[in-house]
Amino acid sequence: MRGVDFLNKHQIPFTVICVVGEWSLNRARELYEFFCELGCFEIGFNIEEKVGIHDLSAPDNGELVKKFWEELFIAWRGNPKILIREFSRVLAWMETVSESEQQVARHQDLFPSVAHDGTVVLLSPELLDARSEHYNNFVAGNILRQSLDSILVNGEGLEYVRDFRKGVEKCAQVCEYSEYCMGGQASNKFFELGSTNGTETIYCRNVEQRLVDAVLSIV
Repeated sequence: MRGVDFLNKHQIPFTVICVVGEWSLNRARELYEFFCELGCFEIGFNIEEKVGIHDLSAPDNGELVKKFWEELFIAWRGNPKILIREFSRVLAWMETVSESEQQVARHQDLFPSVAHDGTVVLLSPELLDARSEHYNNFVAGNILRQSLDSILVNGEGLEYVRDFRKGVEKCAQVCEYSEYCMGGQASNKFFELGSTNGTETIYCRNVEQRLVDAVLSIV
């Protein structure tokens, strides 16, 4: 906590990410009050995910997760001292839900991530540590030997990118939440389903669907 004290002492604004496990889903108000006292100006809540080397647990209790978001939203509305990333996103989406052009454009970004050795992966930074013979370990190129522009151009033809695009299209056809989440995250689809060409994941249910349901039940 000394680092936080230093930031507050020198009036340096900071944000926080809180990973919420199943054991703390019933402590939404307590968590919010703690971070209000901490001094951050914004917080993001990540429900525990099955991703990367963390492949053992991800809560999938619909009632419990929805209740967490509901109680957190109520606590925040009663004392909106700090921003909550998820509520900022969902409320902004509700205000612009008819702006379909903006939503489609959001998924044109390949979101390149660069490793220490110059290796570039696309779509999700979590894929930097992923291993898949089928997808050639998600390598799109190396920034030390290629230009970023050429990596992105060639990246459109990579199988895991094409698979992800197909999965996003399927999400749009079958999921009523797709206008909000825009087709989900490539890394969660791969780590949960074994392919980027998938649709619903536990991650989708926890941080997209149950969040939207919780906020809609209150506003």
